Amino acid sequence: MAKLLVLIAVIAAVYWWFFKKPSALGSSTNKPSDDGQDSQHTLQACRYCDVNVPVSEGVLKESQFFCCEEHANAFLEKQNQQ
Repeated sequence: MAKLLVLIAVIAAVYWWFFKKPSALGSSTNKPSDDGQDSQHTLQACRYCDVNVPVSEGVLKESQFFCCEEHANAFLEKQNQQ
C-alpha cells in the first residue's frame, strides 16, 4: 500500500513538473508584455459614433477621441455651429 502511495506521489510530482510549473526557460506566453503594446490595443469610444477603436488607429483632436478624421471634423463642425 505504501509503494502505491509513493508511486502516485511521484507521478503527481512529474506531472506538476512538466505541465503546471512555470517554465524556467523564460517563456513569456502567459506573461503580459511590458513593451508598450498594451496602450496600442486599448480601445476607446469615438466621441461621434461611440464605436470602440484601438487608440493607435483613432484620431485625437481638441482633447477628444474619434474613430476617423471625418467624424472628428463632423463633430467639431457641429459643435462650432451651436
